[in-house]
Amino acid sequence: MEKEAESAKVLSDVQNYISAMDQKKSDQARIFDGLRKEREKEMDTTKKNQQRIRSEKKDDEQREIAKVPLDMSVYKCRYV
Repeated sequence: MEKEAESAKVLSDVQNYISAMDQKKSDQARIFDGLRKEREKEMDTTKKNQQRIRSEKKDDEQREIAKVPLDMSVYKCRYV
């Protein structure tokens, strides 16, 4: 009788342990999922900022190019 009670307690302890580990695994998965989503959002923001900066730089370069006269005769020089 005593061994049956001890076996039942051990079985209950093992089931409680397994349940606790399953809960911990579930909690960790939820936490890591949240962290992954935050990281993806941060990476997306960084990517968009980099694209915006490249676009602005390209636009600035195009404006500078547009300022240069197309008539190259302006740059003629005389050699003496």
